Amino acid sequence: MGKRLEWMQSKAEIARRLESGECGGEYGEAILILGAAISALAAERWPGRRIDKPRFIQLLVDSQPDVATTVSGPLLVKALEQQGKLAEAQQLRLLAGISTMSVVLDYRVDITERKLIAAVQGLSLENVRDCSYAAIIYGELRSAYAHEFGPGRRVESYPMSFSNEKTISYLNRLDDQGKSERIMHIPIGVVSEIALNAAAYCDGSDEREEQVAIPQPWWISIKSSSA
Repeated sequence: MGKRLEWMQSKAEIARRLESGECGGEYGEAILILGAAISALAAERWPGRRIDKPRFIQLLVDSQPDVATTVSGPLLVKALEQQGKLAEAQQLRLLAGISTMSVVLDYRVDITERKLIAAVQGLSLENVRDCSYAAIIYGELRSAYAHEFGPGRRVESYPMSFSNEKTISYLNRLDDQGKSERIMHIPIGVVSEIALNAAAYCDGSDEREEQVAIPQPWWISIKSSSA
């Protein structure tokens, strides 16, 4: 076992115990531990100032692209509706099977970036990637808990139903206009698995003697699918 994976396993265990209530902890304390640990791996890989967001996201994308680049269907629908792109939002609803009824939704309404871009015309890559798992984990969890004392606007710390507390799910909540919106919940177990995969990937880079350069551009900074 590599040194980073061993180190991350200890952080994942601390996070698990905090979420379970030990030492007065809960979901937020677990996210603080895991988010900081992933940031530490990314900082070791790409040292530098003012690049915490792009390198955090890049590490997740490089280490587990199938997961990190998956796009939240409900959150992207919300973004498109806010921008007045109602036709694209409706097309995405149909593609992802997102019901307007008050039912529990889970990860099955999320979709890969490649499939999404191919099926829904006129989507902005910037919008799509802003709703990727990698970007949500950074912006709505890691950064929000570190700087705003709680989860971001698009996520919640508890699941819609505790029957699916081990998988990504979506809650119903009223927005500022009194309209129903979907809010994402990412369980600590899911974040822990992503963190462990990132650590194992970094250990593997040592074994492969990879020369790691700063991406030009960072994945999250690419604005066009032709870039």
